[in-house]
Amino acid sequence: MPRTHVLAAALTGACALSPAEAQPAGLALELNRADPVETGCRLTFVLHNAGGPALVDVSLLTAVFDAGGTFDRQVDFRLGGIGAGRSKVQQFDLVGIGCEDISRLMVERVSACAGETDRPADCANGLAVSSAAAISLEY
Repeated sequence: MPRTHVLAAALTGACALSPAEAQPAGLALELNRADPVETGCRLTFVLHNAGGPALVDVSLLTAVFDAGGTFDRQVDFRLGGIGAGRSKVQQFDLVGIGCEDISRLMVERVSACAGETDRPADCANGLAVSSAAAISLEY
């Protein structure tokens, strides 16, 4: 097969992705900022519901590790509801620990995830995390 046909076949296959394949579904959580406040550290998260159903309750049980990598505490971040295809910003203050004293956050599990119907949505599958701050975020 000539090279031009191979390239054309490859491009045709790449363009034939379904919308579900082109955009990953699920929740994406970004730690966007970590700012010192008088009582400790203010964490700013951006939550995006890429393609799943609207959710009325999302909570993430998260472990906080100090600058030396030692476990400090668990926090249940209650993110609330989010519509399908929507994004939201939520802030939480960690009292008694400075931002410079936090090395990483580790989402241990989805502690609550409820859709607009009575069926619980599956938030854990497809949860993607990232960090734009000096503190790493893992799942």
